[in-house]
Amino acid sequence: MVIINNKGEIMSVKITKGNKSDLSIASVISEGLSGKLFGDKAYISKKLFHQLLTNGLRLFTNVGKDMKTYLLDIQDNRLLNKRSLN
Repeated sequence: MVIINNKGEIMSVKITKGNKSDLSIASVISEGLSGKLFGDKAYISKKLFHQLLTNGLRLFTNVGKDMKTYLLDIQDNRLLNKRSLN
């Protein structure tokens, strides 16, 4: 998991094993950050979503199966579908 800022600068990095979900460390690695988090398609538990929201982070991912959809504004949707890091 890599966290970058809006300038493309690396803020935090954590490497996990292939069989471990990156989401299990999301709340730890994002501690002290605020703003928006963009990620790939993954199942996000309501608990993790609300925990990040309480800490000042808004999490954006593509919606997976069995997940409730939510509306995005146009700019956030473009950022979510962007392929590059900066």
